[in-house]
Amino acid sequence: MIKIENLSPYQVEILDTIWSCETEEEFLEFYDKLDDDDQKLADTLMRMVVLASCDEEDLGEMKESKQILKKYMIH
Repeated sequence: MIKIENLSPYQVEILDTIWSCETEEEFLEFYDKLDDDDQKLADTLMRMVVLASCDEEDLGEMKESKQILKKYMIH
């Protein structure tokens, strides 16, 4: 299980919304509605999830990280 500590309630809200998106289109619709600062925040939070998942997984496979990268198009 991925665990990221010391997030603000607003950061948790952003991540919860991102995580609830079931399709790339749904995510992009949400992301496009964010202002520039919140888009940067969302980008940072998603990278934190990827890094946290690396800590949890065998770095050779990184299955969960690859799914996150694919889902949210982080390159």
